[in-house]
Amino acid sequence: MGIRALPNLPAICVLLACCISPGVLDAQPENDLCQDAELIVLESGIPFVAQGDTANGATDGAEDAGCGPSNSPGVWYSLQGIGRPVYAQTCGSVFDSRLSIFRGDCEKLSCVVSNDDLCGDDARVRFEAVDGLTYFILVHGLNAVEAGAYSLRVFFEDGRDPDIDGLANDDDNCPNTANPGQEDDDGDGIGDACDVPPNDLCLDSALLDFVEAIDANGGAVLTANASGTTTTGTADPETAECGASTAPGVWFEVIGNGQTMWAETCGSNYDTRLSIFDGDCAAPLCVTQNDDACALQSRVSWNTEKGLSYFVLVHGFASSAGNYLLAVTAQLPPAEGDQDNDGIPDEEDNCPTEANAGQTDRDGDGIGDACDMQENDLCSGALELELINGIAEIAGQTFSEARPDAENSNCGASSAPGIWYMVEGLNGFTLTAETCGSGYDTRLSIFEGNCDAPFCTGSNDDFCGLQSSVTWEVLDDQVYFILVHGFNVNVGNFVLRVTAENAGDLPPPSPTALEAFAQAGSIELAWEMEPVEDLATFNIYRNGKLLATEITEFLFSDTNVETGVFYEYTVTAVDLAGNESAASAPATAEATGAGGGQVPGDFNQDANVDISDSIGLFSYLFLGQVPPGCPAGMDSNGDGRIDISDGITSLAYLFQGGRPHALGPNCVGIEGCPAACDP
Repeated sequence: MGIRALPNLPAICVLLACCISPGVLDAQPENDLCQDAELIVLESGIPFVAQGDTANGATDGAEDAGCGPSNSPGVWYSLQGIGRPVYAQTCGSVFDSRLSIFRGDCEKLSCVVSNDDLCGDDARVRFEAVDGLTYFILVHGLNAVEAGAYSLRVFFEDGRDPDIDGLANDDDNCPNTANPGQEDDDGDGIGDACDVPPNDLCLDSALLDFVEAIDANGGAVLTANASGTTTTGTADPETAECGASTAPGVWFEVIGNGQTMWAETCGSNYDTRLSIFDGDCAAPLCVTQNDDACALQSRVSWNTEKGLSYFVLVHGFASSAGNYLLAVTAQLPPAEGDQDNDGIPDEEDNCPTEANAGQTDRDGDGIGDACDMQENDLCSGALELELINGIAEIAGQTFSEARPDAENSNCGASSAPGIWYMVEGLNGFTLTAETCGSGYDTRLSIFEGNCDAPFCTGSNDDFCGLQSSVTWEVLDDQVYFILVHGFNVNVGNFVLRVTAENAGDLPPPSPTALEAFAQAGSIELAWEMEPVEDLATFNIYRNGKLLATEITEFLFSDTNVETGVFYEYTVTAVDLAGNESAASAPATAEATGAGGGQVPGDFNQDANVDISDSIGLFSYLFLGQVPPGCPAGMDSNGDGRIDISDGITSLAYLFQGGRPHALGPNCVGIEGCPAACDP
């Protein structure tokens, strides 16, 4: 059953956990099936809130046909439409949730809308609830393994709450970004959700303080952690050298201690990017960067110079933003007589250069497992890499105790030990091997033939900072050997990534950041796409059916729409070989008519012009917030543009008795705008 507005919920949950037997806690939810859906009765301005757990529910794969099957356990709610739009969201849930909305009855459901990720890994939907019709809300997961505790919030649209957090603009300290808790830690009257982070710029980087900790091998390390959000930050154009990104970010500073450092955002709730710089903020120099190392989150390592400042930028892929978790780990400088800092003196340590506090020696050779020669230390023991969807990624370490690889001399002389991998060639592929993001000065050497007489295909030392990248054309059935080693005598931790590109049977990646905007008589689509050399066109789908093909721009206008009807769109990419990507995340919009009554300057379309409209305009212009529903109505000075001068004109009219909007202060019919008042 849903829990509504209960005070001190954590304390109540603890009490329940102490008093209820495990058998009761693990019981199947009462609203596990559609026919047992919990009825929601909505009141204007009062959201419905429910919390629960889907983990013990049945899988509803058959019941969600039309909304995209997930075979994930779920719970059901129902409501009666009253002729007003309804919002439902699972923001703040602890698993990758999906929301699917249906109408009809449980014997024959019809999908209205479905969403997976619109607030981080959680879902948010809007649908038109027709008066008298019954709607069913299924809270489930992205796939069969996703289940857990959820938080559901459902409420009617009343025109006064553009960020759909259940708080009208007049009562909301951040009217354009959802913040139902109204947190305001600095007491400035602006909610935390709208506050720009104090470390939004490199010059304001937050210095991370390290504390000593013990790693998994029993060795001493230094760690520092930070968390927060990038959603209210600004874009950092100075990052182009470390991978161009338009995403907002936050900055941290760490001081090098002469040892290797690692930084990661694993566990964050959005598609992160990490960029590491040295130098100064006026002209930062890229050290290393990473996009995806742990799923959609990032991990990098680099060698530091003692006393030198390094700047850590937590931002996002493309324009992604969200809540981040940052962890930075640094090796301790070698202690006197204990160079690996594992508490075992070197003279007693069976592996003095690698932390191994447990002194494990599985083969009993007197050399600790941490220092034992790796099975792929020689070409003859090369490990085969399996490319899944054209990608293989593996992390490892080269040890100074490993054997040097003299057979690599025809690929650039190096006395550094390395380890070996192999991959079979597929005719027509281009393979790229790289060690970008590794923790030392790497070298990559690629060979063909056999281990007795390897022939050099390509070699590289410095490509991405001090790390390496090699690209080569491959032949069918040819075996290629990849040697990960180091410049000169360098060893350390590495990340090896091998990708197949321009292959005729590999589809391109999916388009991202799809948005749908209603205009007069049309719905406008815009999306993004990571760079792909053989990208050809895009396909547009509406309500699951192909609408348009051979689209070459990142924009599309759907003019065949009916006023008042909601449409769901997805976009796919097609390469030169005709391969089609998976569909983008969906975007929905309601078609509007040719024009309607608007009060000029009414950004939030509540039929009034007040300071909230000026705030909305400035948020759209400078923070990338939701665009105005009636763009023509925001041109306050009548110059044909929407810019800061329109916001200034509006404020002068409201508070200084300045001139009114160029179209006057009263409700008028404006072409291309939905009806918000009666002219």
